[in-house]
Amino acid sequence: MLKSRNWWALVTGIIFILMAVLMFINPLWPLAAMGWLFAIAVFVDGIISLADYLSRQKHERSGWHLFLAVITIILGVSLLGDTLIEQAVTVPLLLAFWMIFVGVGRLMLAIQGGTLIGKQATAFLLLSGILTLLLAFVIMIEPWLSGAFFVYLVAISFIIFGVFRIYEFFTQRIPVVRVREIR
Repeated sequence: MLKSRNWWALVTGIIFILMAVLMFINPLWPLAAMGWLFAIAVFVDGIISLADYLSRQKHERSGWHLFLAVITIILGVSLLGDTLIEQAVTVPLLLAFWMIFVGVGRLMLAIQGGTLIGKQATAFLLLSGILTLLLAFVIMIEPWLSGAFFVYLVAISFIIFGVFRIYEFFTQRIPVVRVREIR
């Protein structure tokens, strides 16, 4: 049995490093791509919600269900019409809004459940809630900067993964089984 190099490790390592370089050169593209995916998901969710509403019998239909479906479709179309820069800013802002809900939720848990969960857990919830809210407000103030920071972190992880895959190519051998001709 012969040993061969794992060429796929080399190929994927190079691809990950090239992707990282492109992300460093222009962090706008990955953020915009995430924004587009989010916009498509919102639009499709609106269409599915409308189809669900229309598939129900009249006594099962709710005006709120129809309202939410239409609003979701309008929001999806609006997001799909955004420019590249607007798409890139959408992702960090959505993250910031989600973090506000999480931060407020942690504060409420600490306030309401403080006597049940103990002082250390309450202090942790208070601290993590406050820090989450502060980070959310920083992201809202500078969505482009925080988005670029996120893209750079992903790019660094791609470089590390790519280097490990290339290292794997040079250090590991895989078995190659040759099929003998049957006479």
